[in-house]
Amino acid sequence: YISKWGIDFFLITFGSDRNQRFFQTLDDSPDWALTYFDDRACVYARRSSHLAAIAKRDAYTRIKPGASIPATIHPDEAPEWLAEAERASREAPTAWNPVKYHAMALLSLGRFAEAESDLTALLKRSPEIYYAWLDLGQVHERMGRRDLAARDYRQCLEMQPGYEPCL
Repeated sequence: YISKWGIDFFLITFGSDRNQRFFQTLDDSPDWALTYFDDRACVYARRSSHLAAIAKRDAYTRIKPGASIPATIHPDEAPEWLAEAERASREAPTAWNPVKYHAMALLSLGRFAEAESDLTALLKRSPEIYYAWLDLGQVHERMGRRDLAARDYRQCLEMQPGYEPCL
């Protein structure tokens, strides 16, 4: 189908029908490159089309917003995650997704105060993002602030009852 119709890019919105297998197929394919994302959508460009230069220049290699973020980012990979998150924040300055990735990379690097600052600022502007409360709880746990971590996990569970990572 894709070849038949000459599709060179996908603009995919994130919704309740989000199909992780589809995203995984694109992410694993050598033919496609994730070139943009924000909180509502992402763009994949075909590497072997008139968009090849864009795909090469703008490809994200670590961040995969259509998939679940890993529970931890390996410290050796964290600088790449950090650079990609910073680029995504420049491209979509009001989006919270890049902030979340940025904070998780900082957490991996042991830069807890910076990760806490990122997530606190994010939650001030968008307190409804339940998994940011989970991330903030993880940061507070690593900082040895179990009282704050417990508060963060409770907030997450209030918004998403039974959310297993917060239990």
